[in-house]
Amino acid sequence: MKINEVTEKHKAGIIPYYVKDGQILMKFMIPSNPAYGGTSPQVAKGEIDPGEDGRQAAVREGVEELGLVASNIVQLFPAGTIAIKGMKESYIMAVFVAEIKNPNMFSKPHYETGSTMWLTMEQFATQGRQNQKQIVQHAHQLILSADGRDQVS
Repeated sequence: MKINEVTEKHKAGIIPYYVKDGQILMKFMIPSNPAYGGTSPQVAKGEIDPGEDGRQAAVREGVEELGLVASNIVQLFPAGTIAIKGMKESYIMAVFVAEIKNPNMFSKPHYETGSTMWLTMEQFATQGRQNQKQIVQHAHQLILSADGRDQVS
């Protein structure tokens, strides 16, 4: 799909991660209602509100949908932008990756979240939302290479 085929709707998403025993674990959510995006694990995401940039929206969505605690972020860096063709809408999504200090330092997520889980890239490849697999794989590669990281201020 070409980006110019997608509506002008813009969203931002976030993938928190940490490394345990040399393995990258990334946090995803499953919506409480399949109407919010299906029943598969997916990137926490939402619309970019007026006055926000993609980075701010991504962190806000992580707080709402994953229970992310902003002070738990070590580094935040862009993973890229992807055109998503969903069941009901199409949009452009900017995705950010957040290295976190403590995988247990998350609060209770918003009502739209049914559950959250830590998955490896291989687990997301078999269980995750089909139209997000490409961006999650790209984010995983960026984490491995550590390219594009900048310090959170």
